[in-house]
Amino acid sequence: MIKVILIFFLISILSFNLQAQDNGREFLIKEYLKQSEKQRKTGVTFLVVGAGLTGVGVIALGVSSASSDSINGIGPYLILVGIPITIIGVPIIISSASKARKAAHLSLGTQTVRGFTLPQTQKVYPALTFTVNLNSSN
Repeated sequence: MIKVILIFFLISILSFNLQAQDNGREFLIKEYLKQSEKQRKTGVTFLVVGAGLTGVGVIALGVSSASSDSINGIGPYLILVGIPITIIGVPIIISSASKARKAAHLSLGTQTVRGFTLPQTQKVYPALTFTVNLNSSN
């Protein structure tokens, strides 16, 4: 009777430990997804604003060149500001995708539950093997 109680006690402790790990992992998954979403929005915003500034700068440069005014227009400055902002947005989006992949990898890991196996049990899996002879002399 004492052995049964001891085994039940050990199983309950192990299952509680697994549940605590899953809760921490779920929190980490949610945190990665939240960070990924924020970074994606920030990266897309940088990309759109940078491309818009560059486009407006090119248009302003074209208008000031066509009207034969001096080059002191705002076009070159908008281009010089827009291009770096666009370039900065790309690594932010890549980092966002990396965090989303981490969250996906962790969420796949939560589906497996580690439990103890008895040493007396053996797992036997059926197998089928195909061989291809690469020597033409046989």
